[in-house]
Amino acid sequence: MEASSYTYLQDLKVEGGYITNFSPEQMTYYVNLPIGTTTLPKITWTAGDEFQSIALTEGGLDGTTRVTVTAGNGDQAVYKIVFSTEKSEISTLAGINIGGEPLAGFDPNTTTYNYTLPIGTTELPTIEIVKGDEYQTVNVVTAGVNGRTRITVTAGDGSTTVYQIVFSVQMATNATLKSIKVNGVELEGYNPEVTEYYYNLPQGTTQMPEVTYVQNDEYQTVTVRNGGLNGDYKITVRSQSGNSNTYIIHFSVTTSSNTALKMIYLNGTELAGFNPEKTDYSVN
Repeated sequence: MEASSYTYLQDLKVEGGYITNFSPEQMTYYVNLPIGTTTLPKITWTAGDEFQSIALTEGGLDGTTRVTVTAGNGDQAVYKIVFSTEKSEISTLAGINIGGEPLAGFDPNTTTYNYTLPIGTTELPTIEIVKGDEYQTVNVVTAGVNGRTRITVTAGDGSTTVYQIVFSVQMATNATLKSIKVNGVELEGYNPEVTEYYYNLPQGTTQMPEVTYVQNDEYQTVTVRNGGLNGDYKITVRSQSGNSNTYIIHFSVTTSSNTALKMIYLNGTELAGFNPEKTDYSVN
């Protein structure tokens, strides 16, 4: 008896009813699976005759599955089912939270944001991503408290959206001093907004008094220039943001205006009738 040469199937099915137009002589079929499919649907068939042997080789969700039919005489036919899984096109986020709070003004279609951090911030707050759907992959690359953080969102179909958050730390602008003291005593009439003062030192002063000050914040830099007993003592305060004030204390040592003598002596004897206010005398 001659062996069967028949290599056609009678029927070929994919679970879910994806093949509706089966024809024994059509060798290739295309099946689109819905978003989120994670396992290949079951494939069944009906042999063309009792002498066939049939082998299934799966090609995965996005690949080609082959059904090889071997006839009784060894002839073969291969049915191909080309599977493709529908992919999400959503590459936008549903939200971004910074430090536990929603990013102000967030819109899925707006990709660049500026974010000011409080004075003195040294570490980035936590950045939480709210995905647009479960099929997205998200990569976050930070660049520090004064840098550009990039959030790359890749959709299921491979399309991408890149969000950028430009972080900057707010700088202190205060360039005033809280107080200035001379020898431990508050400078008379001191006002942080007034930058020029006059200070009279007692007559006979030969040593500069101690000048101290209290900064308004830790971000200020202060430089001092000492002009001496009869000169200008300058305190320059520069804020973190770069603006500055220079306080000037004009020091001067009080000088005597007394031009009178206490006594005049002649040959060791006090001048008779001497009066410091009298400048003209006759001596016999």
